[in-house]
Amino acid sequence: MYKRFRVENFMCLKEVDVELEPVTVFIGPNSSGKSALFKALTTFSKLFWYPLRGGSTGEFQPEPGVTLDHLVWKGDSGLPIRFHVWFD
Repeated sequence: MYKRFRVENFMCLKEVDVELEPVTVFIGPNSSGKSALFKALTTFSKLFWYPLRGGSTGEFQPEPGVTLDHLVWKGDSGLPIRFHVWFD
């Protein structure tokens, strides 16, 4: 189980670090990054867990119409997107 998740330079999230429990709820005002944080978690899962479970092993493809500029903080494709995960 994920214990802690940190993401950098992903969508509107410059640097976010969250502690995760078996049930975690993201609460906040509109446009505060809740959906971006959820998308970061699902993107991490697609990149690293799907291949381990026999899923896609190909190159990461965002949804149709989405480019790397949409996924990187402030559209700066020169920035690295980083995921850090701690497990329990």
